[in-house]
Amino acid sequence: MHILLVEDEPELSRLAAVAMEDMGHQVTVVSGVEAALAQLQGKAAELDLMIADHRLPDGWGVALCVECRVKFPKLKVCVVSGCLNSENVELLEEFNIPYWRKPVLYSSVLRKMLRPQPSPVPAGRGSLEEESA
Repeated sequence: MHILLVEDEPELSRLAAVAMEDMGHQVTVVSGVEAALAQLQGKAAELDLMIADHRLPDGWGVALCVECRVKFPKLKVCVVSGCLNSENVELLEEFNIPYWRKPVLYSSVLRKMLRPQPSPVPAGRGSLEEESA
């Protein structure tokens, strides 16, 4: 499985990548929304899963996951964050996007994400502008 990890904390991203690589997966690490979108341009079909932190230096991981859910429906997405508010959780649940609160082991997130995931997306939703902080 090829995983895109969107995490801005270098030590955490390193530890998470090593844990997932030890499970036999390929991991590409980026530190923000723009870098994630750049990786997805033309390469989304090569990726199986995107795991995103929510609070990133250039945007919000929840909004990134919602946009990816709409644009790339075959890509599994999830959020791992220590700072989700009730509006974030509501949006994640509306789009059937799994989420975990830090601290959590990325290996356990990965095991759960390997299971089948629902993909329906409500019509007319999925813009980065709809995210609230």
